[in-house]
Amino acid sequence: FKHGRYADVRYDTAFKKCFGSEQYKLATIGLLNAIITEGNIVDVKFVNTELPGMTKDDRKGIIDVLCTDTEGKTFFIEMQRAEHEFFQERTYFYSSLYVQRQAQRGDWNFKLEPSYVIAFLNFPIRQLTDTGCYMQHYRMTERSSGSKLPGSSEFFFFDLKNFTKNDGELSNDIEKWLFLVKNSSVLESRPESISGKAFDVFLEAAEIAGYTKDEFIQYEKNMVTELDIKLALNAELYHRYFEDATLYGY
Repeated sequence: FKHGRYADVRYDTAFKKCFGSEQYKLATIGLLNAIITEGNIVDVKFVNTELPGMTKDDRKGIIDVLCTDTEGKTFFIEMQRAEHEFFQERTYFYSSLYVQRQAQRGDWNFKLEPSYVIAFLNFPIRQLTDTGCYMQHYRMTERSSGSKLPGSSEFFFFDLKNFTKNDGELSNDIEKWLFLVKNSSVLESRPESISGKAFDVFLEAAEIAGYTKDEFIQYEKNMVTELDIKLALNAELYHRYFEDATLYGY
């Protein structure tokens, strides 16, 4: 594989290093503050990304990055590179596991802390195709007043395929983060339109020269795995076409 200065953070190893690492958590805090406008996030703590069900037989969930802030809010940060037909439903299911996880033994008043799901999708969101929009935001609210249901989850889905702005067209921090996540592998330096400590830390984390040997091997394994899957799918499609053509005498 040919590599530039920065890793492609849409791959698992690079994404988790940039947004799930204690060493580079200023980038995570900057990302969250750009998206979550309710309050100011000053610190985060990374926690176990496995979400167990209520019983040993229940289905578990695995999140790319899971962290909490000093006020008890929880943030799920996901990167979905391969197309997944029911990805939004999947993230809703995972967030429900977190709600169950808050249950306490003995007397409990059922007070729930809010959670936020932030998901980058490297494939089109059908509802956004050809609309020019790149974000969907879901929250549970009361219809007439618009007030948020206490303790409920919010969901932010970002369609990287539908985000087509270049570095001279970025109008807010959300767009700057989307630009970096989508285009990190083709950058040779930090774009002039993007400045700030959180962005600098992100680019430091993404710089391949700073990878350990094990991190680099794992990063290339991510790329090889995806290539293998693509080749297998292409081979399957080819054989199906060949079988159909033979069947119909082409």
